[in-house]
Amino acid sequence: MKEVSDTWKYDEYDSIEEVLEFIKSTYSAHYSDNQDTQVIDMWEAQGSLGTTARDTAQKYLVRYGRKNGYDRDDLLKAIHYIVLMMYVDNKRKKEEKVCIDDNVIQGTDGLGNKIYYTTRPFKDDLPWPWGEQ
Repeated sequence: MKEVSDTWKYDEYDSIEEVLEFIKSTYSAHYSDNQDTQVIDMWEAQGSLGTTARDTAQKYLVRYGRKNGYDRDDLLKAIHYIVLMMYVDNKRKKEEKVCIDDNVIQGTDGLGNKIYYTTRPFKDDLPWPWGEQ
């Protein structure tokens, strides 16, 4: 029987295992404690986790090969931040959406803040269905 890791042409399975071990190690880092609030928790509460994770992933990708040479940790950190972006995307997909009328859908942004979507372009001569502009 063929090993699972043998089915991957570019060693993806081994790389994913390495990423999982790296992410697991961040929970025991000196600045992290499962009991305390982490900076990432604050970014999430502020609604900036997605963009901050994206920007930080970019930082580590640009840094790879420059600051500390070809430091594999830069790649692992970038992947970790991309995984955090995936977490935000999963939350976004789970947003509750309520149809207000044929043209407007009310939802939440994952933090409980109301947001509105429209199925038509806004026109100045049309009233907003949820009250005064």
